[in-house]
Amino acid sequence: MITKEIITQTIEENGVVLVKSNLKEYFKTIMEIINAANEKNAYLFYISITIPSSILKKVIESYGQNLEKTYFIDSTAYSFGSQNDEKTIVVESPTMLETLIIKVQYLQKITNNQPAFIVMDSANSLAIHNDLNILSEFFHVLITMLRSSDTKLFVVSISEQLTPELSNVLELISDVTLTGS
Repeated sequence: MITKEIITQTIEENGVVLVKSNLKEYFKTIMEIINAANEKNAYLFYISITIPSSILKKVIESYGQNLEKTYFIDSTAYSFGSQNDEKTIVVESPTMLETLIIKVQYLQKITNNQPAFIVMDSANSLAIHNDLNILSEFFHVLITMLRSSDTKLFVVSISEQLTPELSNVLELISDVTLTGS
């Protein structure tokens, strides 16, 4: 199991963390990342590719996590009729990779470039909607932008659903890989 302690130790030396979680521990792993962000008093930018933010908020709250410094970039909610609010930015589609980068920049700006964690949930879903070459380029642009700030990127993937090609792309862009049991 990937614990808050492992996450906290890992981010001291790394900016981009690939998290390979099995399906059974998926939500527990995400909660550990959120818990580490709360413990570090960092902002959390949750980029939702798979599950609408309205559902994620309920799940996160059910785990007793603080959402005070949490913002969502939701690329699934548009098709469900969701709208922007003070903590949620709706992006039309997971194929709008440039828009995702712009929204991250916006959140960094409104949080005054304070320390932040970004959770990209999940790389598997992002790969369904985008060509791997374009996805690789997206990650390189995003990571280059983040390197100049105190922002840690967690690229979450479900290990049972990773193709070898996607795994290679993700491992190339990551500083370190955490693998759940």
